[in-house]
Amino acid sequence: MIRTEEALREALKVRAGEAVSPADLLGRLDAQAPGRGRRRRNVLLVTVLIVVFAVAGVAVFGHWLYDRRPPAGIPSPQPTPLVKSTLRMPLGPPFQDTFTITPEAGFVVQGRQIRPWGERQTLSLPNDPRLGVAAVTVFRTDTPLTMIKRGLNDTIGEWEALQTGDPVVVAGHPGRLAEVKILGAAPDIAMQRFMRAEAPNGVLRKDLGPPPLPARAPMLAWQWAPNSWAVAQWGEGGPAARAAVQRLAAAVRIGPRPVLVPFTIDSLPATVDERVALWLWDQPATLLQVSFGETAAHEPDPFDWLAGITIDLTHQRNFRPKPTPSNAVISILVNGRSVLWVPEQHGLVSEIYPDWWLEVRQLMPRSKKFTQADFLAVARSMRFATNIADRSTWFDAAIALPH
Repeated sequence: MIRTEEALREALKVRAGEAVSPADLLGRLDAQAPGRGRRRRNVLLVTVLIVVFAVAGVAVFGHWLYDRRPPAGIPSPQPTPLVKSTLRMPLGPPFQDTFTITPEAGFVVQGRQIRPWGERQTLSLPNDPRLGVAAVTVFRTDTPLTMIKRGLNDTIGEWEALQTGDPVVVAGHPGRLAEVKILGAAPDIAMQRFMRAEAPNGVLRKDLGPPPLPARAPMLAWQWAPNSWAVAQWGEGGPAARAAVQRLAAAVRIGPRPVLVPFTIDSLPATVDERVALWLWDQPATLLQVSFGETAAHEPDPFDWLAGITIDLTHQRNFRPKPTPSNAVISILVNGRSVLWVPEQHGLVSEIYPDWWLEVRQLMPRSKKFTQADFLAVARSMRFATNIADRSTWFDAAIALPH
């Protein structure tokens, strides 16, 4: 910018072709305000430094974000969403735990069964594997004695034998402890004893056969509230098992708690109106089974779940059904996913996640009470957790399933 009259005259001379001597030019430059060139250089330097630091900061922040990204193929963990089923079902208690085991007791829950009469959990004691597995059954208030005996699969009088056992106290409540035959009382224990016959690498050794059941094993029953009973059983006999079953009963804490499931259901056939059972096994592999029934065609308990619709989710490989000349497997597209209709099983099979297989079927396929359209309607209404392998993304069964 031209600031003085003299500078303006000289500029006009230059434009007019008049020569300006170098001495005159240097003199004019020296006549400018002192420090003006340094200020320009300082401003330029500060501007450059700001740009350099900004670029470096963006690069460092970008590298930090890159390092914090989740590994490829693993979804970012999300909080368990509150997902409600829109389907209302009037009959049967909600699917939820009715009791828990205190962690400090050292017992590990291997599986649970939730039924209208109550809940049974199968447990083990890892620090003493010789004791095998145990079961705790908590019956709902006012459960009839006949239902208690059915819930225990008591066919040889275990309950009556227990009433003459030694008196004990569990959390301030009276109870009885006795050695009873195990065959009729604990099929869950018998199955778990079979599962424990494993090779060192955890592969189930079916060739070994089930270990022989003891002639008698400890069983403890106590009345945790008026007209309310709980039972603890052990799968092995002897003094160590007798002491362990008393520790197990003392570790029981009765009270409702959510049970998590990896899917929701919004549709069932119109005749299905009852929550029948929920099974969740973690050993030797994850297996979830949910059954719904019909009160109009009720089967005698404990087989009421056979006639209804069952949804199974299992974690295993090589589960895909193979077509045979007598069993033509048909592929159907449901919600963008391939679902296999298996006429021989009278149900649907689908791999919803790598090595996670879903079945929607009737456990008594010969009756064929439900049609392919019924099963497809159930499958279309289901929504699944974002990462089935991560239980923090599962849903509360009391509201995610028909309730």
